[in-house]
Amino acid sequence: MDHVPSAVLWIARDGSITHVNDQATKLLGFSHDEMLGKSVSQIDLGFLTEPQSLDRYLPPAEDLSEFSTRFAHRDGTEISVEVANRLIEVNGTMMCCAFVRDVSKLKQNQRELRLVSAGMRHSIDATLIAEVDLRDTTKKPKVLYVNDAFKLMSSYDDSVGIENTPAILSGPETSQGLLRLIQDQIDQRQPLRHEILAYTKHGSKFWAELCLSPISGWLDESSYWMIVYRDITNRKLDEKRLAALRDSLKVMVQLFATTDGVWDWDIAQNKVEFQSGYRKLLGYDGDDLIGIPNAMESLGSNIHPDDRERVLTSRRNSLESRTPFEEEFRLRCKDGSYLWVHDRATVIYNESGDPIRMAGSIYDISQRKITEAALDLEREMLKRSNADLEQFAYAASHDLQEPLRAVSGFMELLRQRHSRQLDEQAQGYIKKSIDGAARLNQLITDLLHFSRVTRDESRFVNVDLNVCVANVKKNLERLARETSASIQVEPLPTIMGIESLLMQLLQNLIENGIKYRGENPPTVKVSSNDAGKFVEIRIADNGIGIPPEFHQQVFTLFKRLHHREEYQGTGIGLAICQRVAERHGGSITIEDKQDGGTCFVVRLLKQIESQFL
Repeated sequence: MDHVPSAVLWIARDGSITHVNDQATKLLGFSHDEMLGKSVSQIDLGFLTEPQSLDRYLPPAEDLSEFSTRFAHRDGTEISVEVANRLIEVNGTMMCCAFVRDVSKLKQNQRELRLVSAGMRHSIDATLIAEVDLRDTTKKPKVLYVNDAFKLMSSYDDSVGIENTPAILSGPETSQGLLRLIQDQIDQRQPLRHEILAYTKHGSKFWAELCLSPISGWLDESSYWMIVYRDITNRKLDEKRLAALRDSLKVMVQLFATTDGVWDWDIAQNKVEFQSGYRKLLGYDGDDLIGIPNAMESLGSNIHPDDRERVLTSRRNSLESRTPFEEEFRLRCKDGSYLWVHDRATVIYNESGDPIRMAGSIYDISQRKITEAALDLEREMLKRSNADLEQFAYAASHDLQEPLRAVSGFMELLRQRHSRQLDEQAQGYIKKSIDGAARLNQLITDLLHFSRVTRDESRFVNVDLNVCVANVKKNLERLARETSASIQVEPLPTIMGIESLLMQLLQNLIENGIKYRGENPPTVKVSSNDAGKFVEIRIADNGIGIPPEFHQQVFTLFKRLHHREEYQGTGIGLAICQRVAERHGGSITIEDKQDGGTCFVVRLLKQIESQFL
């Protein structure tokens, strides 16, 4: 993971960081030693102080979870990031592998581009974008875009009829010297600001400030220009507004330069132009028009055959639905290999609503795809390994029960038939053997319960937790009576789940509250509260409590905090509870109680998504 370009953090379910790569230390501003073993909240990541943010950072599912957020770097700099994380089981423990990519510059550029686009559409200044053929100066400039303010100022409904060279909206009294100056500036690809006497469609004259600005000038065949008219007949020139508009245009050009490659499709002419960076990304020279010609076929022929139909269909749907185009696919390089790219594009429409231009940019995501493939393979291997272990535990438990019953039965017969012939020591051996067989039988039974949690193929249905707790109280009625226990239950919600597993979870936790009691009669309180898409169930008791340093260990299989002579049990009950909670897309933790005792907090999804079924 140290060679992955993104910052990578491995995070345990309790939020502690177990591994980071070098990129993570650079991005977050902390060293390896400062992060390892610490909780993510201790690293002062700004987004982790928000409510529920840790749960979002530690997804309950194994599928990839992505989100964008911001946080403060150690030096106080605010950074925008994209986080892609996946929950993976490593050596029996669920870990979160999080990829964090710095997108601060991208977010800033996207925001500025949106502002420029919106500013042009809603500007009170008449604006148009034109294409000028530099090879043939006798050709009229081609108008590509006009805004509503231009239509209102010129009285033209569309671009038809306004293509007068060298200056649009010129007329009989327009200065010929100014027109020659405009042509010279276009030939030299230089901007121009000047006052001009312009004409509307109906011949009406008006004075306007003309601002002529080149948008691009890297091609020899043609150049693109933005022309802004501001009516100054009855009002003063607003210099500040024009300067801001020019600066915004410069930002837009810089944004295109920051991508790996840009393509521009003139839909009306069915011609595609590829910026030099596009060709270089695929291993060609920037001006290699033979390897990648400026032709419509180039947009589809280099796409991997398995991706081609999907991408072309998505592109057509984008044009029809007037939505941005965005896809990930493979492009063929000059050497025949394929490169994974992320392609984004927007469409320009004419006044009639027909698409006339589509421009997009690509950037290389091959390394990310390699990492995702490796993670998918590792997850599948872990899944198969877990399935094999569960099958082994299930089969072994069944096979152990029969010889165990035989041992226990024969020892009981030996005690009944020959107890008078055996001395006290021999009878003690027999008793220990029978007790050991009983404990082993209980252990096997608990193991079967543990394996059935994930093997249970029951359908998820609406389960009333009030009914579950009522059944649990009936099952524990005798134990409660013998210990003078009080089980207090507040109204509980209905969620989707497997009723038998939820009953087992609740019974284990309530029974623990009675079993691990102190000097006072045991009291167990069951309550709930809403937590967004989760519901939190709290089971609190007044028992002997669990020291904070053991809050995570008690959920480990066979982990016991007390000797068997003090409290009976196999050390599997809480592991079963954790497995049931995870099966329902949630988790189980222990909350500190100031007045003693233990409070288990079980988080369960209200609606189970497909990956948990």
